[in-house]
Amino acid sequence: MVIGARNNDGNGSNAGHARVYENQSGTWTQIGADIDGESSGDYSGHVSLSSDGSIVAIGASLNSEIGYFFGHVRIYEYLQLPIITSQPANQTDICVGSNVSFTVTGDNIDTYQWQVNEGSGFENITNGGVYSNATTTTLNITDIELIMNNYLYRCYITNGDGNITSNVAILSIETEDPETPTLTDLTDQCSVTAIAPTTTDNCAGTITATTTDPTEYTEQGTYVISWNFADDNGNDINVNQNVIINDNTNPTITCIGNQTKQLTEEQTVYTVVGTEFDPTATDDNCGIASVTNDFNDLTTLENAEFPIGLTTVIWTITDNYDNFATCNFDVQVNAFVNIETLQQNGILIYPNPTNGILNFDFTDNNVQQIKISDLTGKTIIEKTEINQNEMIDLSSFESGIYIIKIQTDNEIFTTKIVKE
Repeated sequence: MVIGARNNDGNGSNAGHARVYENQSGTWTQIGADIDGESSGDYSGHVSLSSDGSIVAIGASLNSEIGYFFGHVRIYEYLQLPIITSQPANQTDICVGSNVSFTVTGDNIDTYQWQVNEGSGFENITNGGVYSNATTTTLNITDIELIMNNYLYRCYITNGDGNITSNVAILSIETEDPETPTLTDLTDQCSVTAIAPTTTDNCAGTITATTTDPTEYTEQGTYVISWNFADDNGNDINVNQNVIINDNTNPTITCIGNQTKQLTEEQTVYTVVGTEFDPTATDDNCGIASVTNDFNDLTTLENAEFPIGLTTVIWTITDNYDNFATCNFDVQVNAFVNIETLQQNGILIYPNPTNGILNFDFTDNNVQQIKISDLTGKTIIEKTEINQNEMIDLSSFESGIYIIKIQTDNEIFTTKIVKE
């Protein structure tokens, strides 16, 4: 139905207008806007409607556009253009690898064509790859990629009477950083190999921890590793982690006990055999840098020559971080003394050779020990309570050479006797 009102003043005095109505489920509803006369005094509103209601003619009897009061007629066709009732919505905070959809709904729609703007203008989307249903009400996108952040989407809609384009919707990747992990200091006395820490993210996917700093440390000190945590969505955070290497544990070293060495008649110094004077044990938690002694400044005393008398040897062990420890022992080297020398020191031993009975006379009663041993070093007689005159019976022992060691309060004398 079309209704004319020639004296309507909506567009000027007596400009007139016409309105078109459609009966929709029993209710007359205006279709489109008022069709006003072009100017005052047109008296537009003489109306006529085609039998199918799709074409309306509106006369304005006094319109003067061509000539004074020439009048005119305007003809309108009612087109069923597409109507969008629901626009596509923005898809925000989308995780890489997930799926999204854009949907448009409406009436009087014959065709749909989804379009994308990747930065250089809108282009039609074809099915394939990440896209499907590109010519339906709902565009599906699977396995979102990071490069698609801020892509724009719209739908071009048509029917037999015309076309319309939907609003533009945006696809934006989530911008939330990975969770900040709580990193504890990495401490050790010797060395540290840092392993990439882990954290979580609101999106499923891989969180990669990387650093440009070294991850292996063997030198004493405090270091800082700057970790970068990056998710698949282009978000990242930086977190620092301390590495502390601090060895304050001293090494350990064990020396042999005090040593007494008896020279033979031909010897003037004692020559060390093999490693007999070397430490019996060394250890450190972080590794040993050096083990040396103060006698020859070497790592072994093998073949070292010790003079007659008392020598104190100090061994020093140093670890890789300059912690050290020491141990020491004494080496007493006793010279071989002949009978004449003993007599000069107030000691008389006779007879030599002997058949069994051996007599000792001491000028001073300061002798603390008499020890007799065979050539293998085995002690056969030892006496510690000494009188000024002593007698020792060797008759039960085999014939041969024996070593006598006499210890006074301040020195040791050694000589040999022959048992016939």
